[in-house]
Amino acid sequence: MDVMGTENAALSSEQRWLKQEHKMFSRIENDLRYYNGEIKLCRVAQTNLSIAVMIFGVLTPVVIAEAGKTDSLFGSSALLTTVATGMAALAAILEGIRRIGRFDRRWIANYSAATKIRRLRDQYRLRQIGKPVGSDDWKENIVHYQQLINDVLDKETAIFFKDLDKPEDEPSPEKDQTGKGTKPKN
Repeated sequence: MDVMGTENAALSSEQRWLKQEHKMFSRIENDLRYYNGEIKLCRVAQTNLSIAVMIFGVLTPVVIAEAGKTDSLFGSSALLTTVATGMAALAAILEGIRRIGRFDRRWIANYSAATKIRRLRDQYRLRQIGKPVGSDDWKENIVHYQQLINDVLDKETAIFFKDLDKPEDEPSPEKDQTGKGTKPKN
């Protein structure tokens, strides 16, 4: 018998269930840390890339207009044309990164998943109040909670992969289609 098996054999039924609950909460805390990191990354990437694309999008025509002047204060026409071309290329590359990364959708999906997990964790804790550890109700709650958490994780993963092959302007499968010219199904 391995050391872990020996250790678990020495524990009472109540202690084994508490250990199982502790493992579950540790996993959930790790999932929440992951989601919080992803939320921050996606928020920063989406915000910064969008602002950069906007700035280059506004400045490029200004530089092009300045390049058309014969007496520009900012340099020769050839230099300004090169700068404008570089700015336009950079804006296109940054927009491509933003679209490929799907930072806006990932931000929403990760935030939603983390919020649901926190709510489920809190609901679980409330449902366990007053129940003896290891009782049938207690066991049913822990199994039910683990399944609900897995469902949230599976749904977030499925949404991420479904969205990978969709064009940027096509709605996510999670978005409500009401108002798009179709009748709601009764």
